[in-house]
Amino acid sequence: ALDSSQRLAGAVATLVLAEHQTHGRGRRERIWISRAGNLTFSFVFTSPKSLVSLGPDLSILPLVVAQALQQVLSNELEHEDGIVFVKWPNDLILCDRKLGGILCETRPVDCGTLICVGVGINVNAEVDVKEAKVHPSIGLGNISQRTHDLTALICKLYDGLNGLCANWVALPVFEAVAFSRIMYGIGKFAEVENYDGVSRGTIIGANSFGELLLENLGQVKSFSGGTLRFVSA
Repeated sequence: ALDSSQRLAGAVATLVLAEHQTHGRGRRERIWISRAGNLTFSFVFTSPKSLVSLGPDLSILPLVVAQALQQVLSNELEHEDGIVFVKWPNDLILCDRKLGGILCETRPVDCGTLICVGVGINVNAEVDVKEAKVHPSIGLGNISQRTHDLTALICKLYDGLNGLCANWVALPVFEAVAFSRIMYGIGKFAEVENYDGVSRGTIIGANSFGELLLENLGQVKSFSGGTLRFVSA
């Protein structure tokens, strides 16, 4: 959470790692529990911009973070034919199951805005069978059939995030075309529930603002937030 990570973080980009997490949070206050053998960490950094001036730049941050994580994790499975995808707006998917999740939180500070990127990734711990029936999940080890070096992996993830966040602070850009290549669910029928209600359509990608695009009867609608679910047409 932002409070605990902020207390531990310094003035520069900092990674706060938890060996075991029991009170983690996801979007919409969902509980995230991580067992020993997985990776749960917060990457904390500061933008010199105020929270107000950051505005829409914050909406693309989870997707930009997901792209960086996806690249590292896919390279980790390079020889096991495992490809990691990103489910809009903040989930990592492997073999149609949840591999991990991302939660970005912000807080105004004297020098700008403190940004905490919380990440949970299933790596070596065995998936709980009962839990998996409700929330289908998977770990890297389920595909690779080997124990991954958590220290080496977290170093790779840190390097990826460090470069990414520095670039995002300097020039917040979201490459929608590149994202579409790793976006989970393109071509699938889905629904999005947000403050406007529930909308249905076929996922066709995301735009340059990081908004999800659904097409229904020739009409394309964009969504900046909401809960995405896959349903039957």
